[in-house]
Amino acid sequence: MPYLNEATWLLGDGATIEELDEALLEFGMPMGPMELIDEVGIDVGEKVSHILSDAFGARVTPAPFNAKIVAAGRLGKKNGKGLYVYDAQGRNKEIDSEIYGILGVTPSAGKVSKEEILERCVLPMINEASRCLDENVVETAAEVDLGMIMGTGFPPFRGGLLRYADTLGPKKIVERLKVYQERFGARFEPAPALVARAEKNQLFYAT
Repeated sequence: MPYLNEATWLLGDGATIEELDEALLEFGMPMGPMELIDEVGIDVGEKVSHILSDAFGARVTPAPFNAKIVAAGRLGKKNGKGLYVYDAQGRNKEIDSEIYGILGVTPSAGKVSKEEILERCVLPMINEASRCLDENVVETAAEVDLGMIMGTGFPPFRGGLLRYADTLGPKKIVERLKVYQERFGARFEPAPALVARAEKNQLFYAT
């Protein structure tokens, strides 16, 4: 949820569909977030986002753009039109510039840096994973990483989400989350468990 939702916020902030997908493909994801939203179904994502928002509050405030796309009758790959348009077999996709008019945004290549795209998409996932550990949803960082690799396609060569987090270090993660919190609010508020980890400079994996 935080990954796809933040990618949609980035779209509203002027990043292009191509930039968003290319940045995460280059990071190692099996497909970009915009294409993944189409695969899941934009109507499905829109419904689930509000269910999660009701449950978890401001930290998962849904981006308002999916509702506009659904209202325009674009449900994703399943009906041939979403953020991309697809051929009859659903194999080939192309950008349809009409989508930006539907969203009411004017994209500009380079307006949002690749670094910001990656941080805004990935850091909230680390933040939520720290909550999962703190709340005993999972017992170990290794379980988080196995689930992320096998369930979401997180790049195996990065070792998983929390192995990747350890390469950044908890202090840097909290520092960057606070920068984005100042700009965007509760979506980036560092989880207390992550803040405590940063204060101790404690990695998710014991060294």
